[in-house]
Amino acid sequence: MGRSPEHPVTKLARLVGGSVMMRGPLPYRVLGSLVLTRTTDIEWLGAQLAIAATARTGSAFAQTLVATAAPTLAVRAVAQRQRRRLARLVARIEELQAVRAAVAPADLAEALAKVDALEHENRVLRARLGRQPKEDS
Repeated sequence: MGRSPEHPVTKLARLVGGSVMMRGPLPYRVLGSLVLTRTTDIEWLGAQLAIAATARTGSAFAQTLVATAAPTLAVRAVAQRQRRRLARLVARIEELQAVRAAVAPADLAEALAKVDALEHENRVLRARLGRQPKEDS
């Protein structure tokens, strides 16, 4: 069953609270990141803008841009890297499945029989070499 939509005031309080916590020491940053789960970049940007607008220093837009752009770009870069890695893994799996499908069971049985015959011949030759006297050099 789906979740009911969050009330806008509750969402704003959660976003602002999480954003403020993200500016504190490491334990608060962890809690802030947990509070900010399931938020979009736009929602987080709005919360950062609300916090920066209440600050009495500098440009609110510049503060918001710095506070949101760097983490957002970092998260997107990591996500894109993971998507590329996953695509490579899927391609490799498909390639291996194609190779596996190309080898017919009859070919595999024949190859195994040849390996067994060669191993037997190797054992026979080793036994013969073991019975012969060593040559002095």
